[in-house]
Amino acid sequence: MTTALLIAASSLRMFASFFPGMSNPDTANEYIGILRGTYSDWHPPIMAFLWNGIEAILPGKAGLFLIFAAAYGICAFALALCAIRISLATAILVTAIVIFPGLLTQGAMLFKDFLMAVVLACAAVAGAQVFRTTEIRRYLWLFTAAAVAVIGLLLRTNAVFAVSPIIAGLLLGKKPLGLRRLVLSSVLLSVVLIPISTLVNDVAFRPLKMSVANSLFIFDFAGITHFSGVNAFPAEVSQVYTIQDNATCYSPQWWDPFIDWRDFHAERFGKTEPLRVAFVADSRFAACQAVWRIMRQANLEQRRTFSGDWLLALARHPVSYLAHRVSHSNAIIKIANVFGSTPLC
Repeated sequence: MTTALLIAASSLRMFASFFPGMSNPDTANEYIGILRGTYSDWHPPIMAFLWNGIEAILPGKAGLFLIFAAAYGICAFALALCAIRISLATAILVTAIVIFPGLLTQGAMLFKDFLMAVVLACAAVAGAQVFRTTEIRRYLWLFTAAAVAVIGLLLRTNAVFAVSPIIAGLLLGKKPLGLRRLVLSSVLLSVVLIPISTLVNDVAFRPLKMSVANSLFIFDFAGITHFSGVNAFPAEVSQVYTIQDNATCYSPQWWDPFIDWRDFHAERFGKTEPLRVAFVADSRFAACQAVWRIMRQANLEQRRTFSGDWLLALARHPVSYLAHRVSHSNAIIKIANVFGSTPLC
């Protein structure tokens, strides 16, 4: 217990060096929404709800940073506690991971992705304890694992693919599942949980729909186009957006060249809301930003989702997609050095 507490304290000490955290235009827009009491699906409403709850105590990004730090410290403690019971080598490995600077830097960026990863790691650790404890504690761990998994599920739509194996393990019991059984049960659970998570968010928070999935689709279309040399964008986009345009627009680090944040801000808050973020207007990205406008217009006017186009692009170019995602993972470790920090208001 003492060793686990020391490991958690060490991780929090390093995490605290990034106080009060760094923000980007996404974070800044979400904060404006909190000040106005509105939610959008651009950030998970549950994260905005938690942030809003602590705003009166710690205004600004410091409040959200506290939520991230608390989640990280609790998860580090739980991981360390489990690792120590396995072996000294495992404990050393876990310690190295939780104090890894690249990981801590990601947390300091106040991204939903990091919070989701930490929450799901906590859910997995809690789930592992269900079958290792006495009857009374077992139900406590079961409730904890389920509750934390639900929070993780609401943080991102694609969190379902990590939540499903955790829930499958809890439902199917103590015996080893086997890879085939685990995959099958996880796929079936994912089919059920995806609409449920969307429904819960819609009913509980009533967020403004901002086509957040387009950011994923555009980024992956651009990455596949870059690595395959084939224009992977949907037909209505590829008619005006060329491979040459993609060479200017695509970066494995982020998708931001594809959106004019001034347009986003005006749609999210109305044209009368003053700009509180110094958005950069760059004429080089005019062709890039046309992609977002075309797809957003298709969402609104034709109820087009582009999910089918996305799945088809992945199926046709799996190697290019993998190269794009590996490049993104490699680049994003250094993201804080490039972003700096965007003022909230």
